[in-house]
Amino acid sequence: LTGVDAGDIVTYAIVVENMGSGLTGAFNVTLTDSLPAGMFFVPGTLCARDGAGAAFTYSGDLFTTPLRLDDPGPTNPDPGALDRYSLTSGRNIAIITYNAVVTGSAVPNTTLTNTAALTFYSGTETGPDHTLTDPTDSASVTTLPPLANKTLVGSEINNATNANNQAVI
Repeated sequence: LTGVDAGDIVTYAIVVENMGSGLTGAFNVTLTDSLPAGMFFVPGTLCARDGAGAAFTYSGDLFTTPLRLDDPGPTNPDPGALDRYSLTSGRNIAIITYNAVVTGSAVPNTTLTNTAALTFYSGTETGPDHTLTDPTDSASVTTLPPLANKTLVGSEINNATNANNQAVI
């Protein structure tokens, strides 16, 4: 996304898909996100839904504490937060969205990079973490370059050939 300016709202979406075939789904799915300097989270905009549109319950806020999807997910039968892989159901997908605002301290003509990470998931309720290395993904927005406008508001030279709103060199 390019051309953002102070006060603009950016909507981020984090998508996690369980590609596994375990019969119970993915448990303890946990994510983090780190907003760059120059952006802040808009409280009340965090939303977690599965690919079928059903709302997840969760703990954490994604930024100061990791967001953990509650087990079971919104649509049973699988006991994990994310159902086992399905090509069509959407219940094996989590979509987490939120809004962030570009602050007045954002530097013009700069790329602001936001990075999310999947920090934990397991194949059973108390199972080990399957993220040996936490997978991450980033999204970037670029602020507008600085703009400068010059306006002549008046000049001291005002005669038959120049008005006070004309520059004389």
